[in-house]
Amino acid sequence: MTPTPDAQLSLAPSRLRRVLALGVIMFLTAGLAVMALGQALGQQAVLLGLAFMALAVASLSVRSWDDRLIWTADGLYNHRGTLLAARDQIVGVDRHALSLRPSQGFTLSLSRAAPRGWSPGLWWSFGRRIGVGGLTAPAATKALADRIALDINPS
Repeated sequence: MTPTPDAQLSLAPSRLRRVLALGVIMFLTAGLAVMALGQALGQQAVLLGLAFMALAVASLSVRSWDDRLIWTADGLYNHRGTLLAARDQIVGVDRHALSLRPSQGFTLSLSRAAPRGWSPGLWWSFGRRIGVGGLTAPAATKALADRIALDINPS
């Protein structure tokens, strides 16, 4: 079914993908903490610092559990209603294999720099680029990329 021009598309990671990603991060945290046990004091500090950072990423991932992206006639929004990229600011959609983009995702090139932001497994924003994807289903991510490309370049 093809959405009508005024309809909106939504993209979110599945619960299973989120749970698996959180499990991998927690496994990494535990592994770093166990590795630190038999090390010298300086190496312990480094490994425990890395474990703490992995735990912070896990915490951020849990806090953004219900995050999703919404494409409307005005642009790309997150589920809180924050505009990530206005439609008229999007210059292009990049899905090339060798481009800087999330796994199975795409990158939006913007005419102006967007505020920095990150929702683990869903999107990141840095400078004039917004990356979308990671934990999202490849087919749904491709459909959103195709729709955005079609909407910004209708010819």
